[in-house]
Amino acid sequence: MAVARDIAHPHASCAEHWQWTRSWLASRTTCRAARQVCAECDYDLREFKDESRLPYDIRLPERPTKRRLVCGQCCNDGVDEMKRLAALAGNLS
Repeated sequence: MAVARDIAHPHASCAEHWQWTRSWLASRTTCRAARQVCAECDYDLREFKDESRLPYDIRLPERPTKRRLVCGQCCNDGVDEMKRLAALAGNLS
């Protein structure tokens, strides 16, 4: 009987592709272009070493469809944005 680890993967080059992708994503420029850094302080949000720097999606009012990640230290852990959205919801009803 064949064990799962004995069966060859149909896409043997996947591991090679993953290594290339990982090294490509490691560069700071690529990270910034993919919007994976804080929009305010340029902190790398791919690293989850500090709980006070968790990423929050805080969109600008003039561009509500554009994703904008901000770390917890720069946006007061999202509290200010929640208050702003609650105020908008209160004004709409």
